[in-house]
Amino acid sequence: MNRFLFLLLASCVLGTSGYRCTNGTQVINPPTDLSTPTFFPFYWNGVDPVPYIEHEGPGCFLNVNVPSGYYANVTMFMRLDSSGNYVYYPNRKIVTLQNDDHHPFIFTNPYFKVSVSAANHTGPGTSEFAFKIIWTKFPDVKKNVIGIYKGQPPVAVIPNGELTTFRGDPSSMMSLIGFSLEDPSMNHLLRQTALFGGDSFNSDYIGTLDQVVKSKVYNTYEGINIPSSGNHNVYMNGVFGNHLTVTDYNGPEIIKEFITFPSTGTISIYENSISNTTCIATLTSSNYQQQLPLEVKGNMKFYSLIGNGFYEMVLTRDVSRAGRL
Repeated sequence: MNRFLFLLLASCVLGTSGYRCTNGTQVINPPTDLSTPTFFPFYWNGVDPVPYIEHEGPGCFLNVNVPSGYYANVTMFMRLDSSGNYVYYPNRKIVTLQNDDHHPFIFTNPYFKVSVSAANHTGPGTSEFAFKIIWTKFPDVKKNVIGIYKGQPPVAVIPNGELTTFRGDPSSMMSLIGFSLEDPSMNHLLRQTALFGGDSFNSDYIGTLDQVVKSKVYNTYEGINIPSSGNHNVYMNGVFGNHLTVTDYNGPEIIKEFITFPSTGTISIYENSISNTTCIATLTSSNYQQQLPLEVKGNMKFYSLIGNGFYEMVLTRDVSRAGRL
C-alpha cells in the first residue's frame, strides 16, 4: 500500500512540474511521422496537468517550422499572469494570446513563432503554458472561381469546404473585406480561415480573416452583420484615419439616428459599390438630422467616413421600426 501511494504522489508531482526555456530562439521541427502530434514542452502528453514556466529562467521564444503542403492546427493551453504573450504568423502579423482560449490556431508553411514569459511568481494557475500541434495535409478540394469585374457590385462569400478563388483584371486591384460574425462568441472561426494570393494552397500566404477584420493598415475596413430585427449600433472609429463599414444584405437598411457625430468628418453612403453615381447621401454634423431616417438599398451597403473622430450610428433592417428609437 505504501509503495502504491508513493508512486501515485510521484506521478502527481511530475505532472505539475515546471520547466525552463533556453536562452535565444528554440527551434521546433515537425516529426518524421506527421501523423503523430507534437507537444510543447516535449515531455507533456496533452493529458497530464499543464506544466508551468519557472520565472527564474528566460521567457520562451519558439520558432516552429511547418512543412510544405501541410498546416499546423495548434491548440494553446495557457494561464499566465504575465502580459505581452503572442503568436507571430508567417505574414508578419502578431496576435495576442489569451488565457483559457482553447480554440485552435491555423499556421501555414514556412513557420510560426510563439513568445511567452512567466509571471513573477510561478506555479499551477499562474504561469501554465503548453501547446499541442496536429499536422494536417491540405486536402484535395473543389475549386470555385469567381470573377471580379470593374464597375460591378462586390461579391460576398461564406467560407466553406471549397477553395474559393477570386479572379480579376490584371490591370486593376481587388480589395478584401472581412466580416465579423453575428455571434461574437464564434469569431474564433475567422482565424481558422486561411487566405492565399493565388489559386492554390502553395500560393503566397496572405493571412486569416480575423487579421483582415482587425486590420488598421488602411484607413479601417470593417464588415459587420446587422440582425434582422431590432436596432443595431454601429461604431465607426476614425482615430486611425478614414473608416469604411460594409454590410451584406439583399434588402433595405435604414439609418435611424446618430448617437455621436463629431464635426471632424463626413459620412458618405453608397449602394452596391463606391462611385459618384452610387452615392445616395453625404452626411455632415450640420445636415445629417435633416436626412434621417435614411433608407439604403442594394446587396451591399458602404458607409464611408472621411476624416477622424468616433461616430455611433443606429441601423435597422426592420422597416416598421424606422421611425421609432
